[in-house]
Amino acid sequence: MALTRIQIVNLSLDQAGLDLSFQTKGRGWLNFITQKLSLRLNNKFYYKQVDITFIPNQTRYALPADFQRADNFFFIDSNGNQGRGIYLCESYQFNTTILNGSGFPQFVTIDEDREEIVFNSAPNAVQSQGFRLFYFRSPAILSTNSTDDNVIPDYKDQSTLVEEIKLMAFEFIDDERAQGQEMKSLKSQQGYQRLQSQVDGNSKMDLNNWVFRGNRRGKNRTGGGWV
Repeated sequence: MALTRIQIVNLSLDQAGLDLSFQTKGRGWLNFITQKLSLRLNNKFYYKQVDITFIPNQTRYALPADFQRADNFFFIDSNGNQGRGIYLCESYQFNTTILNGSGFPQFVTIDEDREEIVFNSAPNAVQSQGFRLFYFRSPAILSTNSTDDNVIPDYKDQSTLVEEIKLMAFEFIDDERAQGQEMKSLKSQQGYQRLQSQVDGNSKMDLNNWVFRGNRRGKNRTGGGWV
């Protein structure tokens, strides 16, 4: 059974030897931790897709409100059938392509400042064709007061949340246990990632795992920068 936010915070503080006067800090630590983990790991529970119809002569489209990192783009036909991919590139690569051309695009990038999807060209006419964006969403940010205490945090590996809060608690009080706690947290993350990555009875590693591929460019909306 999943624990609520306040249950996770209280459990973590108790195991770290801190009293309930640290609850407000614990709530804030939990928000920081979910954001950090969502950026470092390709968790399947954050993975989403959205279909958007092309608009004639338009190269820019708004990102989804919960967008954090892009993974892939594909063409879709009027029936929603997925076709070939659209090459997702960094802005410095994108600027070397033919921009503002006509016809269906070959390249796409993410505009960091305007939080938009940008294609290198646009069709003059469309018949309900569009594109499909696969992306990782941002985790929900909870309040630092008691308002969201009964909410289940937006991260499924609750054991790692407890270990990470304990780590931040030890670092905050400058406790020598912090170094060992960092290893415990890492082991917890690795164990959960292995569970997510089992694709058959032989427990083969999913190629989408962060061990095998880097993260695509995306916006960290909490101000932590781009990854």
